[in-house]
Amino acid sequence: MKMDIEKVVSETFRLGLQAPKDYLEALRRNPLAVDHIANGVGSEGIPFLYHLTPDTILGLNINPGSHIHDWMYVYPKKFISKVAAEFWKRMADAWFLANVKILIADSWGWICRQYRTLIINFYYQIVQNAGWSSFSAGREKGWLCA
Repeated sequence: MKMDIEKVVSETFRLGLQAPKDYLEALRRNPLAVDHIANGVGSEGIPFLYHLTPDTILGLNINPGSHIHDWMYVYPKKFISKVAAEFWKRMADAWFLANVKILIADSWGWICRQYRTLIINFYYQIVQNAGWSSFSAGREKGWLCA
């Protein structure tokens, strides 16, 4: 289940998760805008997988990390080049992994942390290798700023 946005705000700032400045500003000033963009874990572009992907890993809700990833997959809408877009996607994926590992390190239970780390590494491989269609959806083709 998707985490309440106030809890996402609290955990993001408490743990100092890596995020773009515009995301952090939106989280401070208008958390409901972030909540509207963030759909939880998984891509709605792949409906059967989206509904099978939980927002939790062994009871740990990872929405503070996935919300940042969702935001970065939406903003900015344009890039100066496809290379810049690819770099941004790789950074979004890397921050997703790093942020969820921070959430895992902050959680309870050594055994759970080990299994959660294995699962998030698997999720990372999925977004890194198969996330381009979700990343590019809704973006202007041509990548060039006006």
